[in-house]
Amino acid sequence: IEHQWHKQQFILSHNRVMYWQNQKTLLVSDMHIGKTGHFRKAGIAIPQQVFQEDLHRFFQQVHLFSPKHVIVTGDFFHSFANLEHEWFSNWRKVLGSTKISLVKGNHEILVNSAYEDLGIEVIEKEFYLGPFRFSHELLNEKTDTHFSFVGHILPLKPLFFYSLKV
Repeated sequence: IEHQWHKQQFILSHNRVMYWQNQKTLLVSDMHIGKTGHFRKAGIAIPQQVFQEDLHRFFQQVHLFSPKHVIVTGDFFHSFANLEHEWFSNWRKVLGSTKISLVKGNHEILVNSAYEDLGIEVIEKEFYLGPFRFSHELLNEKTDTHFSFVGHILPLKPLFFYSLKV
């Protein structure tokens, strides 16, 4: 579905991402890489294909849109290193030229250097680009000049993206 905010063109994908055409930027949220592996280690029976399907869907969208930039509004990784991190790391080596910016979420438990080792720019609270503000949680500070894109609104499936005018 094509949509326009502040004279900027977006494609809302049924695969739970948004593509900002003017900036060649893919927007995602709440991937929780490592979550299924973390739960499985704790004895909670979650099929491995759940994560494989989510990561595959993300990879497909990156391939489809060929963005120059990916903005993640939080909860990119969910746990310490496990097999899911390795899969992402291997994929990242192939697409190292794609800039990834992460606005940290409440489940980001890795140290910043772990993200930076993957070529991911870490942003603590909010990120501004053009007429938009990106954050993980809905911020109390209102802005009359920027449209806010916010992740973390639950219950959601990973990679779903919400936008709210605050």
